[in-house]
Amino acid sequence: MTGAEKATRLQALFADLKQARSVGILNRDLAFLCPGLIIGALRFREMNLVDWTYFGMQGNRVLQGRVDNADEVGDFLWRLSEFYRPFDPKAETKFNEALALEIEAHGAAAVRDAIASFVDRMFQDGSFSTAGSAPKDSPVSGNVSIIALLAREYGWTDTHIEGIPLPKLFQYIENILRAKNIGYIKRGKTDAIKRDIQALLNQ
Repeated sequence: MTGAEKATRLQALFADLKQARSVGILNRDLAFLCPGLIIGALRFREMNLVDWTYFGMQGNRVLQGRVDNADEVGDFLWRLSEFYRPFDPKAETKFNEALALEIEAHGAAAVRDAIASFVDRMFQDGSFSTAGSAPKDSPVSGNVSIIALLAREYGWTDTHIEGIPLPKLFQYIENILRAKNIGYIKRGKTDAIKRDIQALLNQ
């Protein structure tokens, strides 16, 4: 890479970082309003620790921003839908019909973009790949570390912690770790851009 190409790339990365920080600040405040996802007349709640673990165990690639598989998108939206009733095929049929109408009205591309943006917001300060993860020789789920940390710090119950929307959950964890001066490997969008900038500067 020439010096000019490197300078152009750095300029683009710094512009991306500025935009990501601006969006990040807005999204962190938005997290406490819990707006969820809106597709036409359909409302979807924000993801929590239980959803994160469920989708991770299912290998649902929507968590990675992949919204090209209709079955995975349908499962993702169904679980977060206001219609959601486990083991109720009539409710699921009603939801699928309503979703099909909204996709027809707004266009598949717009719906996919809305879902991708929603997932980005859920994981702005975290990583889709860490749900339930723990060292291979660990006798407990990685989620136990999250629950134990928040329970110890704030006195919250397991049930309360499991229901906290992810954008808020990640901020609580970050706040605790910062207060304790504990190193935390962040995986948010701004951190990825910073790593790209550092890698380019190291070339």
